[in-house]
Amino acid sequence: MEKRQVTAQASGAPGEGITNTPDSNSHDGETKAEDRVVIKGNHSQDGPRETQSLVSRLRESPAWEALALLISAGALAAMALVVNRYDGKPIPTWYHSGVELSLNSVISGIAQLKWAWLALKPRRVADMSAFSDGSGDLRGAAGLIYLLRAKHVAVLGALAVILTIAFDPFTQNLIEYYDDNVPDASQIDQLGRNSNWTAVGPKITYSPPLNLKGNAYKALLSSGRDEDVNPQVVCPTSNCTWSPMETIAFQTHCTNISSLVRNSCSNSNSTGSKSCQITIQGSPLNLTWYWHGSSPGVLFKSRSFAPKDSISHQDGNITNRSFLTNVFQGRWPHVNRTRLEAGGSIASQNTTFSATECVLLPAVHRIRASVDHGVYQEEILNTWTEVKSSEQKRLDDGLKDFILTPPWANGRTFNIRYETLSGLWAADYFTSTPYLEDIQAGNATTADGNSAMLFNNEYAQSIVYSNFSRTCDTPDDMYGCSVKTVANALTTSIRDAPLLASRPEPAELAAGTVFVTTTFIRVHWAYLSLHLMVWAFSATTWLVAVWLTLRRNIPFWRDSPLPLLFSFQNGQATGNAPGASNSELEERAGHTRIRLNIEGGRHGAFLESH
Repeated sequence: MEKRQVTAQASGAPGEGITNTPDSNSHDGETKAEDRVVIKGNHSQDGPRETQSLVSRLRESPAWEALALLISAGALAAMALVVNRYDGKPIPTWYHSGVELSLNSVISGIAQLKWAWLALKPRRVADMSAFSDGSGDLRGAAGLIYLLRAKHVAVLGALAVILTIAFDPFTQNLIEYYDDNVPDASQIDQLGRNSNWTAVGPKITYSPPLNLKGNAYKALLSSGRDEDVNPQVVCPTSNCTWSPMETIAFQTHCTNISSLVRNSCSNSNSTGSKSCQITIQGSPLNLTWYWHGSSPGVLFKSRSFAPKDSISHQDGNITNRSFLTNVFQGRWPHVNRTRLEAGGSIASQNTTFSATECVLLPAVHRIRASVDHGVYQEEILNTWTEVKSSEQKRLDDGLKDFILTPPWANGRTFNIRYETLSGLWAADYFTSTPYLEDIQAGNATTADGNSAMLFNNEYAQSIVYSNFSRTCDTPDDMYGCSVKTVANALTTSIRDAPLLASRPEPAELAAGTVFVTTTFIRVHWAYLSLHLMVWAFSATTWLVAVWLTLRRNIPFWRDSPLPLLFSFQNGQATGNAPGASNSELEERAGHTRIRLNIEGGRHGAFLESH
């Protein structure tokens, strides 16, 4: 077999410089259709060409790829600086687009490595297309890796293409947007508090103000819903906070005395009825109810006592006070309160009863309040219930107001007008019933053969049928929960007074911090390393391509098809290349015209020169 070397020199005529070199391993009568094309020289027969322009010289050097790498590195650095500048901070108001890594160096590097690969030994022309496809898409890059058997530096460029395609969907994960609240000093929030409670109703009896009564009634009838016991709030963004503050309030303390309840049942010989007596030794409150018979019986009862008559008088939390108020006691059976709807008996002789005593005390609360997404929340930090009489009498009537001086209030004194506080327990002029006793006192009796219940007022009915599971921490103690509900409503009325007044007192309006929801940026730096990996592969591919090109004196043809176009004719290597540089090849191409001949008959379409 004979191996033919075709050498095309710029100074020779077409076909000159072509030599056939016999292969030492060839056999007679055999020829090999594999030619190696060597094109060298960059001067024409007429002498050196005119000095090339700066652009032409740059095209014959790796300067453009170097610039692309520098721009890519600068873009990555700029991207890192920008995202680091806004990491953990609000999103800027300007719009921006993502920074994409330029693969120009990868594409040019793979194309240039094609000529270095071709210079090693004879290659199939069909394999040349693998380099062109290797920088295009995933299939082409994988095909180039397979062709090179992963043993050529061009594989790094192909990997860069594959990684770019693979990492692109993860680029958006570099930056995460999340919402958080930031203070807004341009807006004002307000929350009522009260250090001087002087509101009273009409004279003579000084009954509580109507708004205080209304709030207590509404809260009790609604089982103490949050919207009925929460104070009025001014929060323009639905996200506000306040520093700890102090305000006059009402505090409850309840004692469960169910263990003292005694149930004694007996038969009546005269009527045939069976009745039960629910008693507590030493208490004036008794219940008598009939679980068999037509006579009505009291099944639930509530009333108030003087502190000396309370069963829990030994409880220091109730009686050892400088200001003593009435004690409320309630008794109720453990029955299915909805059983009457099914027509069944409400209770039997085995029914057990519970009892609770509660006291309402004027107090000072130290609270921390906030509004989170429109939901009001507060935490009671401290409570003070020691009430004293003022040392000085009022000049108009000689009465002494009540004062509270918590040790943690920085010396502040909280005042309550005498008529305001005493009016809660004083008898109403028209009903002769104190307000708090009127709202808490009541009873429920059996009717219709113990299959129904009758209430003497709607408040007793509300206590029996209320569901405090969401608003009270002891929902099984329905009576204690009802007293706490009234206390919360009274506290709300006291705190709302400065905010709802026609002339609000600025000192009684607590100003807090208004928060607005802002979008922030969080940078996940791990995803930036993916781009750095692609850039490293790109730089390595380009550097090796430049080194091999300069070391083997290969022209910077990159992905130009002109060297192949002018080196082959009719499928045979001619060596008819006028020069080695891109400029010379492009000049030759500028004087050459070709046409696609589609009338080739059985030979099909082909290109022909003109």
